Amino acid sequence: MNKKWIRLMIARNLRRKSISTVCLFIMTVVLTFAVYGGFILTASLRNGMNSLSERLGADLIIVPAGDDAAEQAMLLSGSRSFFYMKKGIGTQTAKVSGVNQTAEQFYLTSMSASCCSGQVQIIGFDPKTDFIIQPWISAQHAEMKKTDEIIAGSNVVLDKNNTIRIFGRNYRVTAQLAKTATGLDDSVYVTMDAIPQMIKDAEKKGFHFLNTQKQSNAVSTVFVKLSEDADRSAAESAIRKICGSEADIVESSELTGQTADHLCLMTFGIKTLMVILWGCEMVTVSAVMVFYMNRRKEEFATLRMMGVRERDLYYMVGGENLILFMSAAALGMLLAAAVFLPFGTYIGMKLQMPFLGLSLSQLIAGGAAAVLTGTATGELISVVAVRTILKKEIYRVLQEEN
Repeated sequence: MNKKWIRLMIARNLRRKSISTVCLFIMTVVLTFAVYGGFILTASLRNGMNSLSERLGADLIIVPAGDDAAEQAMLLSGSRSFFYMKKGIGTQTAKVSGVNQTAEQFYLTSMSASCCSGQVQIIGFDPKTDFIIQPWISAQHAEMKKTDEIIAGSNVVLDKNNTIRIFGRNYRVTAQLAKTATGLDDSVYVTMDAIPQMIKDAEKKGFHFLNTQKQSNAVSTVFVKLSEDADRSAAESAIRKICGSEADIVESSELTGQTADHLCLMTFGIKTLMVILWGCEMVTVSAVMVFYMNRRKEEFATLRMMGVRERDLYYMVGGENLILFMSAAALGMLLAAAVFLPFGTYIGMKLQMPFLGLSLSQLIAGGAAAVLTGTATGELISVVAVRTILKKEIYRVLQEEN
């Protein structure tokens, strides 16, 4: 038989839309959705975790006593927090043997859309000592020199001419950070000298601040970077003495370690679910395919009696299932992309884990693998089912049907 006849038979059989065909289609969509959705979720969370580890850039983080959980929540999920301690802790820590750099930050407050271009966390920092923020600058517009100039996170929407309006005052954005999938993407960074003016502008708008927020000798966090040859335990012990009961020390590895453990546990659960779904599809598709092919035994036997070669029957059935499973797998992939790509950040916030989207090449490679998995699984089962039927003699098949 020629190829045109095979194509016509494939089109005719696909138009039947039997219950078996619908079941096979749905099962393949579900499998591919789970495989591709699981890939996007776990790979994006792993990207976010790696970004967080790189983004911190510090070995130790000093926070006010009892506020280590708030610091973690702000970094991971972007929750708005403000807490304070004396500025002298950072100054004394910089003098400790083994400390290479210290960087202080001041968390002022979050600004709602009613007073700003968008809801952002305002963070004060010192550009001269900073090693946390500036290494992540992706677009440099100008050098930060004045108090009316800021650095914006990647999610901050700017006005025309690279400006943002905060408490009725326009601030020029000198640089914007690369995406980190942390709460820092929704923050703006101003110099410590700009904080008093911001507080005055906010109070004119009816906002109220704590007395500690108005003090010039207060900071929220001190990031500490140790020297490569530093005695870590000795340096940490010396810093703890400086902190006393006023502040706690959080190791960056401890901050990311808990999140990494949660990610490993969740990844294991997702992979287990994918294996279970794949096993269920194998069993279900096998049962449906055997039932479907048994119903077509008489058709195959009649075609064989008409002179259709066994090879042509393989091509016909293989072509039918290739179109069926590939279209179902493509739909499952698109549905997974429609769910996990737009709402990935929201999912990460609910899980309290950083979610950093994949590159286009990663998405294409993962999608191709998911489609291949769904298509190959169904195609393999269909070939085995057809082979079982075609092994029988034609007259025996017709005799069984009659």
